[in-house]
Amino acid sequence: MTTYIALLRAINVGGYRKIKMQDLREMLKKMGFTSIQTYIQSGNVIFDSEETDARNLSKSIEEQILSDFGHDVPVMIRTREQLKNLIEKNPFDGQDEDPFMLYVTFFLEPPSENKQQELAALTSDIERFEFLNGELFSLIDKKTDQKVNFSNAFVEKIIGIPGTGRNWRSVNRIYEMAAD
Repeated sequence: MTTYIALLRAINVGGYRKIKMQDLREMLKKMGFTSIQTYIQSGNVIFDSEETDARNLSKSIEEQILSDFGHDVPVMIRTREQLKNLIEKNPFDGQDEDPFMLYVTFFLEPPSENKQQELAALTSDIERFEFLNGELFSLIDKKTDQKVNFSNAFVEKIIGIPGTGRNWRSVNRIYEMAAD
């Protein structure tokens, strides 16, 4: 049995793609997953499964969400161990203090090396980008008067692959829930 984290892209944002977490948990239970937990309303789910192929899990959950809720939602799947590794190897460890906020963008598949380099080259004093194992770490100055480019749409436009971002506090909380 493996503990997985499913990160759903852009649900319950601005009144669009509404999915109640209770309904999502019920759907996953019907799919045969166990130990299902959700964290806040933005589509963070921890569950256990016998399945060993994360891409198969992702596709199955995406298809079931489309069938049950009518929403085409990309689902990024990571194991508890993958999340632990990201936390332990945070390239901006200790730097996410006011005014900086740290985010991690999880992609449906790893971006090409060229795309990673293209985005990392946009690093500035107010926006720092670094990849680790195909995930994007973004350290953003939230109090600057300068224009900040960082957003999920900005990242996806450059990378060309669906992704979903979580702030560092959420990443750590999701891991803590998965580790319990």
